[in-house]
Amino acid sequence: MGFGEPIYLLLLILVIPLLLFFYYSYKRGLSDLKKLAGTDRFETLKRSYFVKSFYSTLAFVLFFIFSVLALAGLRYGEKLVKEDRKGLKVVFLIDVSKSMMAKDTSPSRLKEAAYIVKSVVDNVSDGLFGIVLFSGTAFTAVPITDDLVSVVSVLNQLDKGWLIGAGSNIAIGLEKAYEMFYTDENRKGLIVLISDGENRKGNPISVAKKLGEAGIPVVTLLVGTEKGANIPLSNGNLLRDRTGRVVVTKADPELMERIAKVSGGYFIEASKYENPEIELLQIFKSKEKGLIALNYRIEKETKGSILVFLGIISLLASLFVWKLRWKGPI
Repeated sequence: MGFGEPIYLLLLILVIPLLLFFYYSYKRGLSDLKKLAGTDRFETLKRSYFVKSFYSTLAFVLFFIFSVLALAGLRYGEKLVKEDRKGLKVVFLIDVSKSMMAKDTSPSRLKEAAYIVKSVVDNVSDGLFGIVLFSGTAFTAVPITDDLVSVVSVLNQLDKGWLIGAGSNIAIGLEKAYEMFYTDENRKGLIVLISDGENRKGNPISVAKKLGEAGIPVVTLLVGTEKGANIPLSNGNLLRDRTGRVVVTKADPELMERIAKVSGGYFIEASKYENPEIELLQIFKSKEKGLIALNYRIEKETKGSILVFLGIISLLASLFVWKLRWKGPI
């Protein structure tokens, strides 16, 4: 739940003087009623007057509250909003942590990621691309550009494996990728997260929600398998933990799918496709999947019309209570 113009919520402070005013009016009306009705009928009419005053006041206060919430732009729930987006602006967010050296996909998770990105870049003629690399930290390897030579050059360096880092923090990678759109006047675009889904630190789901609300969906491409594999080191040995046991790294499709879902993106599990790069290209180009990825953004739904309706009903109820003729004493 949120508000488009939260400053108007300060008006709710006026509920207190409003209640005091109604209480004063009730006490004054009660005094006048006693003078008009006399002592004999006053006790009977007093109960009727109290009921009418109470429900009329309650309905009017509800009218005031609903009106303020409508002015403040109360929003809850989510909807997809269609947008006009020209061209294609993509940031490839690539995991370069040690687990990406595992060879449960051939020739390795990282080399498969580099190959997929190069295939996509080669087949999209009207796109602007950037690259962010992350492990325990994140940095911009290539700012958003149409210089495909720079993009391919960084991808070739990934093949060599010297950029590998320790740890894995998907959240900090998503934040860094978001910065590349945030500094641009036209922040519309798409993030393609390529990772095995192993996450040692941070909360990527909360960042993915923020990206979805900003109109930047995340397509997640999972490399690696749930069965997992050992992690080879540059010296030919296998990575071991502090107890000396060989580390087995396993892909996490559940996390990657959740990141895509909450951002309004799309999830691809590379191991399920003979050519996962083709599946990714279809998201960029096809109308069915491309609509989700490129032409819609997630937005909180404004409930102003409902609140106005409830406010009018409350105001009418407040007036109706006084017009209603009571049958007999209460």
